[in-house]
Amino acid sequence: MDPASQESYDRAVAAARATLPAPEWAAAWGHGRALPLAEASAMATEPLGARALAAQGATLSAREGEIAALVAAGQTNAQVAATLGIAPRTVDTHVGAILRKLGLASRTQLASRLASQSPATTPT
Repeated sequence: MDPASQESYDRAVAAARATLPAPEWAAAWGHGRALPLAEASAMATEPLGARALAAQGATLSAREGEIAALVAAGQTNAQVAATLGIAPRTVDTHVGAILRKLGLASRTQLASRLASQSPATTPT
């Protein structure tokens, strides 16, 4: 894994880990590692943001869900753009739409909302 991807991965794992007490995290991590490859791959490619927010009744597009998950993991708009291969201005537009749809004022609120609603068994 290249250094930028490793750093992003480490931030995402730390953010996810911070949402659960250590014993629950260990159990969830173990569950994720024990999944068959096909199931783990399906979960990994499904936008976490879309899943978590849909449970609350918010309707985000698949791309908005991807962006919401990356923002919640601590990525800047430039990093999200590089990760998804899109323009930074496009990310700016999506982030604004996500915040409006959810009635949120900041990226921090978005991260908090996702962290509080994310399924504990999602491997990260």
